[in-house]
Amino acid sequence: MVILVAILSATAAFVINQVLLKYLGVRIITSYSPIVEELLKTFLPYFLKMDILAVHVLFGILEGVWDLRIGGRFSGIAMLLSILSHACFGIVTVTVFQATQTIAFGFISAILFHWLWNIIIITAKIRP
Repeated sequence: MVILVAILSATAAFVINQVLLKYLGVRIITSYSPIVEELLKTFLPYFLKMDILAVHVLFGILEGVWDLRIGGRFSGIAMLLSILSHACFGIVTVTVFQATQTIAFGFISAILFHWLWNIIIITAKIRP
């Protein structure tokens, strides 16, 4: 069931991000995408009483497979970074949630880390 929730989260995030990308452009990567992804990866398993961290990790694997499928010179690195980053966002979510007993705090903390990560990655990509 966790795998199904991860697939649902990743698919929904992909579709929503594609629509946002079409209408708002690439700035969504450092604005709306982290909110969409963290919302889906956190609240679906939370309300279904499933392992939040497992969904984050599986989401990262699915995103990583997509990165690899797209190809390119750094697709293998992109895959690895997708898996590791989403696992880290999950660790942040669960750790803050457990410390505060408030899922919203875990969710917000993960969004902040996700924003920071995306800004770092985008900045690194545009440097020569």
